[in-house]
Amino acid sequence: MAEITELGYENLRRLIVDSIATVELSDDQGGYVVRINTSDDNVTWIHPTKEITVWDEYGNQVPIEVPDTQTLQLQVVVTGTDAGVTLPATFTGIKLEDATTGDVVSEETFTPFEMTQDADEITITHNIEVPQL
Repeated sequence: MAEITELGYENLRRLIVDSIATVELSDDQGGYVVRINTSDDNVTWIHPTKEITVWDEYGNQVPIEVPDTQTLQLQVVVTGTDAGVTLPATFTGIKLEDATTGDVVSEETFTPFEMTQDADEITITHNIEVPQL
């Protein structure tokens, strides 16, 4: 059995980051409190990155940013005044959905957080382990 190279792992990490389009924050009833697009200001990839050079379809070198750690970190910050949030709300989990299929590619639960006021805020950092650095 062969091992993939470090470049192969970099490509996997970049593919994971690029393929996640929607974050769903779950409630204590099995539904969702809010769904947020990863391009929204409330959602940020916070893991370290580095620049590498790739070639485009025309043979030109193009610099791109890729994750520089085996733990990808997505941070989501939601307040009681954010669109889609109806108070009171209980947050109990996070799901990340694929941009193409809508399938869940990563999920986890956490200690329930009860949001009852507009000023309440929850910050969730979701970690995805992609081995080999």
